[in-house]
Amino acid sequence: MFADICIVGAGPAAIACALHLIGCGLKIILVETGGTLYDPQAQEIGRTETGLRFGTVDCAYNTRQFGGNANAWLVDTGRSYRGVRLAPLTPADFEPRPGLADTGWPINFSDLNAFYRQAPRIFGLPSDSFDLEPWSGPDTPDLPVADGSVDTAMYMFGDGQVFTNDHRATLEKSEDVRILTHHTVTSLETPSGDTRVRSAVAVDRDGRKRRIVADQFILAGGGLGSTQLLLSSIADASLSIGPAAENVGRYFIDHPLLNGGEFFPSDRKLIDRMALYDLRTIGAAPVMGHLKLSDAALRRESLLNMSMIFLPRRNGWQVSETMNARQVAGFQAAIRLRGAIRDRRLPAAWDLVAGAVGIDGIARRLFSRVVSPTANLARGGWSKLPARQRARFDRFQILHVAEQAPHRDNRVMLGSERDATGLRRLTIDWQWHQSDQDKIMRGQQIFADALAGAGLGTFAIHKDGAGPSVVSSTTGHWMGLTRMSRSARDGVVDTNCRVHGTDNLYIASSSVFPTGGYANPTLTVVAISLRIADRLRRLYRRDLTEDAGKAIEATTDGQRADPQTSYSPKSHLDAGLPRPFSDD
Repeated sequence: MFADICIVGAGPAAIACALHLIGCGLKIILVETGGTLYDPQAQEIGRTETGLRFGTVDCAYNTRQFGGNANAWLVDTGRSYRGVRLAPLTPADFEPRPGLADTGWPINFSDLNAFYRQAPRIFGLPSDSFDLEPWSGPDTPDLPVADGSVDTAMYMFGDGQVFTNDHRATLEKSEDVRILTHHTVTSLETPSGDTRVRSAVAVDRDGRKRRIVADQFILAGGGLGSTQLLLSSIADASLSIGPAAENVGRYFIDHPLLNGGEFFPSDRKLIDRMALYDLRTIGAAPVMGHLKLSDAALRRESLLNMSMIFLPRRNGWQVSETMNARQVAGFQAAIRLRGAIRDRRLPAAWDLVAGAVGIDGIARRLFSRVVSPTANLARGGWSKLPARQRARFDRFQILHVAEQAPHRDNRVMLGSERDATGLRRLTIDWQWHQSDQDKIMRGQQIFADALAGAGLGTFAIHKDGAGPSVVSSTTGHWMGLTRMSRSARDGVVDTNCRVHGTDNLYIASSSVFPTGGYANPTLTVVAISLRIADRLRRLYRRDLTEDAGKAIEATTDGQRADPQTSYSPKSHLDAGLPRPFSDD
């Protein structure tokens, strides 16, 4: 099988790349392990051999299905149950922080800014602004914290159905794109002594192999999936990337979710003036405010970044027990069953089984939403409750999404167990260093001092022994494993997300993040994917619009490609190969 560009994966990153490449004369193949519907067999392929060193996660995986993790997003935005929390990294997130080893990106915020502005459209959002001004107003003011250490920032919420339905329809209609489902890429092949990937080997559900030959390859199979494929190809000696190979799988980072404690307003009326910090829809954009550490504070104290999310509570509330894996699976199956009914198709048998086995999880969610609605990470709306119901609230539960520093000893490796395709599963060796916890507790104190100093109230910080109180050791944001660097000695991909030591292999994944800030990585992953696609459009010099050309100018630190080192790919016709999409 032949094409100009082979994209491994069909999640948001892969879809963004493919959408941006349509119409420029290239033939594109997306290779996806799963299909368009949930398939337990496909999910099992992506499972890790071990869980995390701390916390209660038994294993980790990326969703193997068209749309990727967009199928697993669970925020109720009022329009969809498939919302995802979006925010950009801040300028300071890209900068080295003294005293924190291996921090800093080799690109700046300005290098991604043009693509940050394009990315919200990929999520179906009508606005590209994450600034405070469009969303606050006289009736929804931000908290008057003016000491310069804390800022109010905004989340917008994308809709997973845009990827699983709308974008899928667009790609299926395009003559430039072919979607190859139920195939898992198991190796990348580089001829001996060559610096280009020649082909990728994909295995279908029955074990049959198919070789895909392409000019360019983009790994967009998620933070773990892309890393596993690289590690496997290197271990099998089918791929050689030189010194960068020593860094593949290292510097693993995630976003621990913390129970920060309780915020007690000095004036009960403040709660009624905090609608900005509730999840609500303005125009057609679901948004929610939160506090974050300012860039000035990050730079001044070399802090790890973190958010502060407000959830209203009343006296006597208790931290609810999280659902176990069986209950979560049951609730997710219920969402898919509802989708099948809506689309007038037969539900999958495994969804009926999972729903029955996890019926108590479904019941818990229904009780929470209908009988006793409670604001949490997956739902808001508390500011729209009748005044008599809001009057019960006298405090806020505080949740933090926290940054981890990159540590070379935090890593994933190939284990001994193999999945159905023959790939060795990943094992995870990862811990939360005490130095990271100390930085996070310092950040919590900065929040407390800022709120108290402004006369807004008291933030009673909750701790677990000598460290923060952990709700979950992971939010499923797998980052750092193929980190971006200027040199192959320090990372895996260069400033254009091309793997060091290769000419035609790119990674569009959160695994390229050197640091992760506090923001959900999805928006930045899509921005990076658009940046890769723009670079490829320039390399092929085909059908560049004026707007795309301007965006491309921002992809190489403000410098044009060196004509001595830039690669101008040959078409398949020039190479004497069959036409793209040929199955010969």
